[in-house]
Amino acid sequence: MKYLESIGFRKIDYEPDGNIPPDFLVESSIAIEVRRLNKHIETQHPGEFEPLEKLKSSLIPKINAIFKRYSNISFYNSALVTIDFSRPLVASKQLLRQIKISLDEHLPYLKNIDKRKDVKINENLTISLWPIDSKYESPYILGAFLDNDSGGLVVSDVYNNLRLIIKEKENKIKPYFSKYPTWWLVLVDCIGYGLNDYDMDQLNGMKIETHLFEKIILLDPLEPTKYKILKIFN
Repeated sequence: MKYLESIGFRKIDYEPDGNIPPDFLVESSIAIEVRRLNKHIETQHPGEFEPLEKLKSSLIPKINAIFKRYSNISFYNSALVTIDFSRPLVASKQLLRQIKISLDEHLPYLKNIDKRKDVKINENLTISLWPIDSKYESPYILGAFLDNDSGGLVVSDVYNNLRLIIKEKENKIKPYFSKYPTWWLVLVDCIGYGLNDYDMDQLNGMKIETHLFEKIILLDPLEPTKYKILKIFN
């Protein structure tokens, strides 16, 4: 909304047709779809992709909930925990049981650890215990997590995920496309977090195709009035 207002639109209708595209209609003529530009990863089924954060949002809260279950027991001191994971991995009941068993086994040794201790749950999940001198509400305190699939070159990541998202959004608006003369796609850039001019030159040198959107805009998520307009091929 701030972006639309910042470029001079005054008549802005949110979900003009209800819970179907578009997300916004401006000046009764420009239909706008909005989405986060986020990273995706191919699943074990070729050609199928899922948001990178899907595993994180499932795994990390469940492990942290296990940590909190120790708050009512007697313990000597706490350890700071980092979680290192990669795919394929599923936050299944069996995996969570394995984590709990490993934490139970290491609980008596927390008072004696003087350096990092790695607890390998399986090939794609390692929990590391770091000694600290303090005692908190639980012997295990979540300090950080590392998704080993999250790295990559920013411009390349933006480009690859743009292609997926444009295709997804075009499929979504096809049944409604003829209702409005103009369609825009506004993406909140949660990969590049506001690309600089050099990055945009690189991105615009790649071929970004769309058959339905007249304009594609990348918004800086930290400052929504800052934006870049993509060079597109129709």
